Order: sequence, then structure tokens, then C-alpha cells
Amino acid sequence: MALNFTELIQLAAERQKQGVATRFRTTLSSNQTNGIVSCATGFTNYIAGGAVGPILRSPRVSTSGGEPLNYLFSDRTINLAPPAPPGGFQGSELQPFSIRAADKIALSIGAGRFALGLSTAKITLLSHGNATFSFPVEVKGDLLIGIGAAIGNASAVDHAVYTIAFEFVENVRPPR
Repeated sequence: MALNFTELIQLAAERQKQGVATRFRTTLSSNQTNGIVSCATGFTNYIAGGAVGPILRSPRVSTSGGEPLNYLFSDRTINLAPPAPPGGFQGSELQPFSIRAADKIALSIGAGRFALGLSTAKITLLSHGNATFSFPVEVKGDLLIGIGAAIGNASAVDHAVYTIAFEFVENVRPPR
């Protein structure tokens, strides 16, 4: 049985008390009415809450201290047709989600208010001048679900539906 986000955070907090850091294999996807779909994959880390100056910060999962997520889009294609023979024409066999056109994003999700059914996912578009946007998320089964800003040509649609999935990764040592 898979754990939901709240259960994963509780497990990560317990493991951190034992001196073991926790990582989650993370997948973020979006879908919007103009047919553009996105998918970001990579790892997020559990970061305990605590005081940062006068501000009390809740526990969270974040790409902080790790690698950004790879962000792929259905409207960025790559031509898989074989090269044209000398003097010939190259065919067109376009595949969406070109890895050659991936962006990088940072993701952070606060976990402190899930008991109230409230939290926010924050995405930083590292490939686009660190522009950020946030959207509220809620636990639905094993996923986090939210509605936020559209990707791509924002004038075409005004929002996208986001899903975020986490998988617990065993045996991670704390950073030195």
C-alpha cells in the first residue's frame, strides 16, 4: 500500500530523528485545455521545520540541496525520422516531450498545514530567470492535486491542473 503525502512527511520526520535523511522520487504533471501537457521528474528532499530568524517555517519537501527537476512539455517535439538520403527529403515523425528541450524547475511544498487541508506548491522556473508561481494543493489519495498557472502560451488558457506524486526512497544518508 502506498503512503499519502501526510504519511510520507511523518515517516520522514521520524527517520530524521534517527539521523537518516529522506528523499522522495517526485513526479509533477500538468494538463490544460489547449492540449499542452507537462511532466517533471527527479528527487525532492524532506526538510524539517524550524525557526528562520523570526519566522517559523513548516516542514517541507523541496529540491533545495539537490538537483532541480527535469521539466518536459508535449508541445516541444523531436523529429525521429531517419536522415534524408543525399538529394532526398527528410520525413517528419514528431515525438512530443523532447528531452533536448527540457527546462529545469525547483519545487517546494510546505507540509505544516496539511492537518487543516491547506498547503501550497511553489514552482521556480530555473530556465526562465527564476520566475515563480504558487498554487494551493490538497491530498487526494496518494497524490497532491492543485490548479495553477498555465504553462506555455499563457494567453491561450488561464490555468492548468497539476498532480504531484511521491515515492519514498530508502537508505539516504544525511548531507555532510
